[in-house]
Amino acid sequence: MNAIPMNAIGFFDLHIISAGSYDGEEYVEETENTYKKLIFRENRLVGYILMGDVKRAGIYTSMIKERIDLGEVDIDMLKEKPQMMMFGKARRLDKLGGITK
Repeated sequence: MNAIPMNAIGFFDLHIISAGSYDGEEYVEETENTYKKLIFRENRLVGYILMGDVKRAGIYTSMIKERIDLGEVDIDMLKEKPQMMMFGKARRLDKLGGITK
């Protein structure tokens, strides 16, 4: 089973989403309008809290559910702006349904 605890709320123009565990090493990034906390344990992303900019929460959630090893990921991209390019070629092809171009 790949279920993880998740919460999401939005009020006025503030959106908040959290998922996973909060026990582990933390990376925190804060601006005037956003807050991001990523939690890592055993070389995996195990949880997160996002406030403000929550557009890429699905990527974080997928990484937690799939228990993706951080050795397969560009960590700087993961922290700054998660996207498909942060994964190795094999993982990208798998996620895109086997496209071979």
